[in-house]
Amino acid sequence: MNFIAGTAATVHLLVEARSRQLGELWLRLASALVVGPLVLLLVYLGRPWFDLLVLLSIGIAGFEWARLCTPGEIAAAGWIAVVGCLGGTLLAVFGYYAAGLVVSAAVAVLLAGRWFQHPSPTWLAVGGIYLAVPAVALIWLRYEPAAGRDMVIWLFLVVWAADSGAYAIGRSVGGPRLAPAISPGKTWSGVIGGLGAATLAAVVVAGLFGIERLAWAGLVGFVLAVATSAGDLVESSAKRHFAVKDTGRLIPGHGGLLDRIDGLLVAAVTVCALWIAGWRWV
Repeated sequence: MNFIAGTAATVHLLVEARSRQLGELWLRLASALVVGPLVLLLVYLGRPWFDLLVLLSIGIAGFEWARLCTPGEIAAAGWIAVVGCLGGTLLAVFGYYAAGLVVSAAVAVLLAGRWFQHPSPTWLAVGGIYLAVPAVALIWLRYEPAAGRDMVIWLFLVVWAADSGAYAIGRSVGGPRLAPAISPGKTWSGVIGGLGAATLAAVVVAGLFGIERLAWAGLVGFVLAVATSAGDLVESSAKRHFAVKDTGRLIPGHGGLLDRIDGLLVAAVTVCALWIAGWRWV
């Protein structure tokens, strides 16, 4: 009888856990179906809507990072970090890309140098660079005359495919952990799923845009999937350090905004670097 009861309890727990996973998956899907098209519309429209989207996103993500790094109420240094991110992004909106990077870096140096009292100044400074540089890169990419609009839409879709593929395959297949000391939930199967989904999305979306160099698009999509995983691990290491599960509850099924855009941040800088280095998909 004890064996039967134990088996029944185990089955019940497994079914309950599976139901929670499916519920979370559907919640994530519903959120993506609402937020995704709106984001793509703002990317398509360009100024001023895309600029406002980036400014709002960086402001929220900066607040989440400052709150992550600060126990209790956000200290003055945390607000300075947020203002630094927004200031650098605003300069980029008006076309002063280099100045935006310099201002963001200067604020990060001040924070890391302990000019302002804060329990985790280095983490706060890292967050300033982690957010401001991708924001400047995204704005610069969007208004590139050659293929800015299509490039950024393609970038968003590839990153979303990488995230979705990693989540779906990682949850359904499981297996060995990628970096258990940093993020116990991430698996090698999820990484492979993300790489495959991002590469496929990169080729398909590039084809829909009429791009002929599909092999190059697929290769860069693969690289962006790696960059997306790297960005996710950066944020996961911060959450692990501060013993926090999510940076917020803004997006149902996804946590905070920073939980959703962590991979995009590194991927945007990667595309920008490749573009400056001479890569073209047109």
